[in-house]
Amino acid sequence: MSPEIIGIWMIVALLTGIFVGFPIAFTLIILGILFGYAGFGDTVFHLMVFQFFQVMREQTLASVPLFVFMGLLLEQAGLLERLFRSVQLGLARLGQVRQIEVVVRTGQGLVQHQPAAVRRQGG
Repeated sequence: MSPEIIGIWMIVALLTGIFVGFPIAFTLIILGILFGYAGFGDTVFHLMVFQFFQVMREQTLASVPLFVFMGLLLEQAGLLERLFRSVQLGLARLGQVRQIEVVVRTGQGLVQHQPAAVRRQGG
């Protein structure tokens, strides 16, 4: 069977699995194993092990559980609510237009990597 036909059958099976109600991650895993075995034979299992170890060497993935842990700590300690409250109190003296300007210029500085966009809003 040609690779194009296998690809079409994979898309049909993926959409069928999703519409039936299987989770996308498990559907992709099962389809990868089944169609990989059909296309490559026993080699697909060696490729899976190799890919697993390549993913485990990726240092960026180590930040995901740490980011989740940081969010959990912020929520449990109530730090985010206190931070929002302090920002509210700090901006309460400014008018509404000035508050919007602070938010827009801060966002502009973050997007453009220009601290000067934030400094321009001073007095």
